[in-house]
Amino acid sequence: MRRTTTLLVLLLIVTLFDSTGAIQIVDLSGLEEHEKLSLRVCAGLFNRPENQGEPVYLHGGERDQSWLVDVGLIDDDASYEGSLIPAEDFLVQCFHESNRAAVKGYIRYSFTGQLALLPNIITLAGVLDAIPIFDFAPVSLAISELPKQTTRSSINFVNLVQDSGIPLLLDATSEFEGFTALDATRYVFENYGQMTQGGIAKMNPGYKPAEDLGGLGEWTPELVPGNSRLRLSDFVIQQRLFAFYLWFGCIQGDPEEQYVSYMTNPNNNPWPNPIPVYGYDRTFTVFQGDFFEANTHCGNHWNMGTIATETVTNLSFFNRAPAGTSSSSPIVPLAVQDPVYNPDKNYIAVVVGDGDNLSFVEDWRVDWMKERVRYCSERPPDQQVLSLANGDPAFQPICYPLSWSMSPHLPILAPEMWQWYQDSAFNATQGLDTFVLPPSGHLYGYPGLMGPQTQAEFIRLTEQDARTLNTNTMVAWEWVGTWNNAFTNYFPRYTNNGVIESVLAMNVPYALPIVTYPFLDNTYRIIGGNLAVFDTVFWRGVDNRDDFHVSADQMANRINNFPRGYINYIYTSSDGGLELDDIHDMMLLLDGHVEVVDSSQMASLAKQKGNPPDLGQDILDELQNLPEVILGDNAEDVVDILNGFIDGIFRTSESKEQPKGALRQSNPDMFGF
Repeated sequence: MRRTTTLLVLLLIVTLFDSTGAIQIVDLSGLEEHEKLSLRVCAGLFNRPENQGEPVYLHGGERDQSWLVDVGLIDDDASYEGSLIPAEDFLVQCFHESNRAAVKGYIRYSFTGQLALLPNIITLAGVLDAIPIFDFAPVSLAISELPKQTTRSSINFVNLVQDSGIPLLLDATSEFEGFTALDATRYVFENYGQMTQGGIAKMNPGYKPAEDLGGLGEWTPELVPGNSRLRLSDFVIQQRLFAFYLWFGCIQGDPEEQYVSYMTNPNNNPWPNPIPVYGYDRTFTVFQGDFFEANTHCGNHWNMGTIATETVTNLSFFNRAPAGTSSSSPIVPLAVQDPVYNPDKNYIAVVVGDGDNLSFVEDWRVDWMKERVRYCSERPPDQQVLSLANGDPAFQPICYPLSWSMSPHLPILAPEMWQWYQDSAFNATQGLDTFVLPPSGHLYGYPGLMGPQTQAEFIRLTEQDARTLNTNTMVAWEWVGTWNNAFTNYFPRYTNNGVIESVLAMNVPYALPIVTYPFLDNTYRIIGGNLAVFDTVFWRGVDNRDDFHVSADQMANRINNFPRGYINYIYTSSDGGLELDDIHDMMLLLDGHVEVVDSSQMASLAKQKGNPPDLGQDILDELQNLPEVILGDNAEDVVDILNGFIDGIFRTSESKEQPKGALRQSNPDMFGF
């Protein structure tokens, strides 16, 4: 009966999608977590460009379904639903000896007993071309001798292994017996690290974030089965990334952090530098800010940056084309002329933020883009906002310009998604919508803190990304208190080639004012004659809790009442509840002297207006004495005060025997002093 079912499935695969090629759509519905992991690993192996079989797409929910329809790889929802393949039927193919070139064997592990080691086991699966299977007795035992399975499963892995004859390549239940996550990370790196490529993946196997563990004080890692973040597994396998997750891996002085520093030393690994870190690190959420989310100040080399992908699904499918395959061409906006600066007007450009996070790009940003298309095509004339003309009196676009921050990795990792966004943006506004580089250029990191060589490569890659997205604009997030260093040592390096002309500066992980001399007298500063750095207006929500969360009419009123000649970006983010409709509503309330312009035009306007007068040495001296001005006689104690604060936050558990003050060796510039 199983052979008949498998033949029918294969026949279905061959006949699906005549115009686009065959796709196997595997149904993950109702499966246990360990079963999904085995299927994701197999999908990643099958989706490697060197493998010539049909690509695999995993169905885990409504968004997975809509993407295949949106990008035109399947006709409609009915066709999609009628083509789902049962998980066990797909695993029969995966284990079959005819696919032994792609799947060489399996890894046995304890799903319940080795939960903290799952990222390390996924790394091994990628370099060994093996499927991880939860613990059951070796197949050399007779069926009557097999112990009762301790992990619930609807798929009979015992029969799959025995029927296929697939070999056991590694028994992690014995090889990693008694291992901590640090032990396993060290083992995998020292034995297989040179077989990995492309960078790191931080994959949370199920730790609760620190904010859920009682706040400040003694934080002990707590693993919760079923709470893992392993959706990226197929991509990690396809790319042979080095996956791990160390709870204390960013706490300076901890043995886990010391080993992260060892691994990320460019002399010790085969990865690019700066190192891309896939997934997401939200281990320590302090005052609603993810302390190590950018990874740059994790370890002592300051050479990492994030490609936020924690919950992305099917990335190996969208990245299935061979390396070097040309992605879609960047959208070419209409030839809108730069406006002539008028001191009686106010100029703004609005940016939709969070595009660095591919999890968002795959999910809620789709709804925003579809809403944008509907808004621009369906609003009656009296609710349509007219944009600036481009020199042609007949040119009257019906929508205001809007810029979408977009990960520069999307055109490479998921070219079909990238093409959908381009087509949607062009269809919405006939070229008024554009894309800009998200924080902080090539990676979400703090490049102002990187060493000179790492920083130079970061800049080169960022300028390359800008050409891909056809933009001259970049959002720049730097760690609180480090902006003087960014203005002195980092931003000027972009003036050499003139590719980046506008920079939107914002503090992270806390939205505080940027206290540095260029922004005390105006909203921007021009560096080197061709780079305008803006002290960006940040709009996150509409509940009026603070200046970053104001209603649409309040934001419009603020813009209307800025001094005439005002030039700045409005950076929007949904993390505080902001919706696209709020942006639309705000636009309808702007006065006639406010001009909404293309993001690429902001640098020209700033240059036309010119730099504000220099503050002068007296004010600079005052800024250098800012700690004394604020704290008086306590200024000399600033570093000790900060270390005490960090001690309270990052105190590790007694069982770790970690001394308090783990961040005491941190670079003082991290805190701006």
